[in-house]
Amino acid sequence: MKRMITILFMLLLIPLSCSAISLEELQSNPEQYEKIIEAPSGTIYLELNSIKSLRNSPPYYTLQAKVYSVLYDTVAIAESTRLFNYDDNRSTLSLLNK
Repeated sequence: MKRMITILFMLLLIPLSCSAISLEELQSNPEQYEKIIEAPSGTIYLELNSIKSLRNSPPYYTLQAKVYSVLYDTVAIAESTRLFNYDDNRSTLSLLNK
């Protein structure tokens, strides 16, 4: 009985590991993943195909994208969806013109 429960448990975990992404995949596909921040403790990659414009009302813009955080100290890769807000009135070019 214990053996059967263990086998069922292992079968349930198989789909979870199949969707995992590797560091090699992130590094070897620069057309799909862009390195945006690199530090001694980790690296952050942006999935270029996942960028969506949520708000496009100048001067305000909001983008949504999938981000992968590679953490070297815990040997883990975490996936998250992030929002990026941009105010064109506060951009460097706009402030220099003022």
